[in-house]
Amino acid sequence: DFALEPAPTILLVDGGRWYYGSEIGYFRQALDELAYAYDEWPIKYRPNDVPTAADLSPYDIVIWSAPQDAPGFIDAEDTIVGYLGGGGRLLLTGQDVGYWDDGGSADRRCAYYRDYLKARYVGEAPARVLEGLEGDLFAGLTLTIEGPGGADNQNFPDEIAVADPDAAVPVLAYQGDGCGGVRVGTCLDYRVIYLSFGFEGINDADTRREVMSRALDWLTSPPLAIGLELTPTSQMLIGSPGTIVTHTLRVRHIGQGGITDTVGLTLDGGSWAGQLSAPSLTLAPCTSATLVLSVTIPATVTWDIGDTVTLTAHSSLSPALTLSATFTTKTPAPVLLVDDDRWYDQESKYQAALTAGGLAYDYWSTASGGSPSPDILRRYPIVVWFTGYDWYKPVTGEEEEALAEYVDGGGGLFLSSQDFLYYHHNDLFSHDYLGVLTYTEDVTPTLAVGVPENPLSEHLVPQPLVYPFLNWSDALVPSPGTGVSFRDQARHPIALARQEGAYKTVFFSFPFETLPEAGRAEVMERIVGWLSWLGDSTFFADRGAVSGGGTLTYTITLRNDGPATVTASLSNTLPLSLALVPGSLMGPAVYSPSTRRISWEGPLGSGTAVTITYRATVTAGLPAGTPIVNTARFGLEEQHIRFRRAAVVRMDAPDLSPSALSCVPSPARPGAVVTCTLALINTGPGDAITAAATIALPADTALVPGSLTWVGGGAAEALTGTVHWAGPLSAEGQVTLTYRLTLPANPIHPPLYSVAFLEDGLGGAWERPVWLLLEPRRVYLPITMRDIAEQPY
Repeated sequence: DFALEPAPTILLVDGGRWYYGSEIGYFRQALDELAYAYDEWPIKYRPNDVPTAADLSPYDIVIWSAPQDAPGFIDAEDTIVGYLGGGGRLLLTGQDVGYWDDGGSADRRCAYYRDYLKARYVGEAPARVLEGLEGDLFAGLTLTIEGPGGADNQNFPDEIAVADPDAAVPVLAYQGDGCGGVRVGTCLDYRVIYLSFGFEGINDADTRREVMSRALDWLTSPPLAIGLELTPTSQMLIGSPGTIVTHTLRVRHIGQGGITDTVGLTLDGGSWAGQLSAPSLTLAPCTSATLVLSVTIPATVTWDIGDTVTLTAHSSLSPALTLSATFTTKTPAPVLLVDDDRWYDQESKYQAALTAGGLAYDYWSTASGGSPSPDILRRYPIVVWFTGYDWYKPVTGEEEEALAEYVDGGGGLFLSSQDFLYYHHNDLFSHDYLGVLTYTEDVTPTLAVGVPENPLSEHLVPQPLVYPFLNWSDALVPSPGTGVSFRDQARHPIALARQEGAYKTVFFSFPFETLPEAGRAEVMERIVGWLSWLGDSTFFADRGAVSGGGTLTYTITLRNDGPATVTASLSNTLPLSLALVPGSLMGPAVYSPSTRRISWEGPLGSGTAVTITYRATVTAGLPAGTPIVNTARFGLEEQHIRFRRAAVVRMDAPDLSPSALSCVPSPARPGAVVTCTLALINTGPGDAITAAATIALPADTALVPGSLTWVGGGAAEALTGTVHWAGPLSAEGQVTLTYRLTLPANPIHPPLYSVAFLEDGLGGAWERPVWLLLEPRRVYLPITMRDIAEQPY
């Protein structure tokens, strides 16, 4: 004698027949190979052939094929609801079920999709290959849903997401990203496997058979009698030293056998003090309780230090049933990276740039975590905030207020947003904090050119910009005292750096992520270094050009503008073209002859500085124009921030750095005439045979005809919006240009910005900006007016 396990009764619904799109043969083949008996229900005509819940209810399992339609699309929503409400088992497959029934078409949204399938339509799938998720019913399987061997009809398969994680879990994922299948049934009376693509598209018969076999095995398996589920709210939380951080965890009894479980809880690992809110929990089937883990962060720990503890839950119903969850508590990193992009994910480029520089950071996504609060922002010395392609809502008004509060508290902000000014150009935040006087929309920069003597970009090669989305980047006009960090191919400012009081800001009106990969790493290091508590540190030589055998004096100043004492470090390895003058090193640093390195490390109090000077002799015989690049590395040791500054001196070259541009009077009254002077001065040992100066005149001003004069040689001319001079400028020589401008007559006008671009013809370049301030037009009260009789026209 022997006994056979009863087979399930199966109904195969052919939803594609009515539009001549049936793919039922692929289902028959898999079922036949598995030796399952089944009935078929073809939907040939609507609505007559649409089955009802009563038609489905006699069957243990319903397999519903919807090649291009969906149950809701053919008015079968009540059928699905009725069948599952009665405890049915459903395998539903179709590439457009989510599109038609969960709002993708904008025509309808059927309640059953989220209420019973526990799914949410995301969009068109990103790939045509799926992987079974580890630990679940399709683990180890790879499904290709295009090409010969299957129906090859998957034109628009859906990407979906789990809408109710208490009841459903993903079981298949598209290669790259995105869910392609869920199973539903945890603590429910019914079960569903929903594939958001057509089963018929799987291009291998053996794989189709295996998918069908595993699906039917799961649908017919008995519910769990004993089970546990641990769901941490977050597995990593951040808190300041000396505070208590509370982790929350939901413990759930997912067994459906009707037996209460007493769950024991233990903590393992971790060196920081941790306390559970309860040593055990008593849970009835399909109920849950919230557990709190409180961790005390020691007051003595520094930046970006963490501690991990493991919580283990032990079932009293089965000694073998244990589940664990890890919890990490850490102090803030020195940098908070705020991901505020939309549509095009760009966070990996920022993360790679920070990682390349060894810069520790914490990550915050506004999509999943909402806007960071002022309390969260103020934990961090530096905030890097980017909006990517978000033209819809790049930084809300509330976020702008939080950022203003953050920088008012001494924070350092780097904001990269090509559409921020479209919404916020008139805000005080843009002018007072970011340093934007005005702007021009959509100049479409394709090149980012560094600005001489600007620590964020000096000595960088021009960086080509590659946009992964549309280029809507803006040109900027800096407010008084604000530095230009990058210009585009037409010399428009596209990045600004501003320091006011205790705070610093860097603003890119083009996306930082459009820089080349190598450029992103170097620029990020410079930005973070400048925004850091050591950002005011300097390294320079006493002049910009020198002759062979000459002696240079270098000055290094480490300055802490942060609120607390830090451990600062300096490392300066002299290039081979320099020789330290014996006995010239002044300050606390030491010199190692074997490594040619000047170094120092020590405490640096808030608001204090350490200055180191030394003299070095330049090797004779170097070709004219050769740059002597002397690089110093500054370190903020506890925050793991290290950045470089270079003092570059050129051999036997011109040096136009003492040149200056000025306009008087300033402030001036509306409509007044001012006199502007550019003093071109060459203090270098080399002649500038083909020197040039281009002065961009302020907007809304007019050059007084005939006012342009110059002394010292060369030739000058007035062009549209500019004054240009070109000619020789010998060593120790000077050329002076003078011109007059008529100012706008508006009663109230913002400051006027002008800049001179200087070039020595041998690769040397400098910028000299000037701002003209306008007094408001004065009106004296009271005003007395004579009555004027109305005159006929």
